[in-house]
Amino acid sequence: MVLISDSMGATGLSDGDYSLEGEKVVVKDSVARLEDGSLAGSTLTLDKALKNIVNVVRIPFKDALSMITYNPAREISIEKNIGSIFKGKIADLVILDESLQVKATFIEGEKVFGN
Repeated sequence: MVLISDSMGATGLSDGDYSLEGEKVVVKDSVARLEDGSLAGSTLTLDKALKNIVNVVRIPFKDALSMITYNPAREISIEKNIGSIFKGKIADLVILDESLQVKATFIEGEKVFGN
């Protein structure tokens, strides 16, 4: 199984008005809707998807982690470069605490978020 997010540009931003391909999008309580009330797109982040599949669906953490790391990389044939931690691979990493909260993010080995 592969977990991905098709989240839109307003993902992670506060409630408010945004634009999606020229259409007004209103985000309220992390739900994005067009002016007519229909859903505009997802605001789900992968850390929240991981929490959902572990805590709600009860998939073991190790399996869920593979669903958002190695499995997607394998599906698009880039697992030799990303998707797991090995010498020589691109060091894109997210550090989570015990409650699966993001504590730090590294892109190509450089910290871009966290203390």
